[in-house]
Amino acid sequence: MSQILITIQHTPLWVFPLIALVLLLGARNLAPRTYTAPRLFAFPATLFAMSAGNLIANPASPLILAAGVAAFGMGATVGWLAAPAPLGVDRDSGKIEIPGSVVPLLVVITIVVLRYTFGYLFARYPELRTDPICLFELTAANALLTGVTVGRFASFAWRRRLAMLAARSEEHTSELQSQSTI
Repeated sequence: MSQILITIQHTPLWVFPLIALVLLLGARNLAPRTYTAPRLFAFPATLFAMSAGNLIANPASPLILAAGVAAFGMGATVGWLAAPAPLGVDRDSGKIEIPGSVVPLLVVITIVVLRYTFGYLFARYPELRTDPICLFELTAANALLTGVTVGRFASFAWRRRLAMLAARSEEHTSELQSQSTI
């Protein structure tokens, strides 16, 4: 128990507000939310940037990078397939209403724990920064979690796009019908 307290005491102060902010953003997804198209990708883009930053900070072998790409693909597939149907799409504004879900919060909690754990390990055992197994685990886990989030939100964006195309098709059909009755 004393090692945990020592670890927390040596954690930079800026980390705690950052963790609180990230958890707050994840918790906001528990309730249904309405997004514009650009805002829909803010959360996945942030996670993607964090994963890319991790790869840049910890250069890895081509094999580890390939494993990261594969893990991202698996995560994106799971995220896409597991995404619930949107509650609605406002065809005029293009906004999409997404049901609340615990998935983004769980992803964020897992990322916080993962990054904190590896940050601790890298600080305590600097030689792990070059350990291929350690880098593989970090890269694959980050990529998988990022993939789940990107896949989930890409599914929402695709469904929004289909709803917008259906609306245009309905408008076009109505126009054709009104012209043919004239």
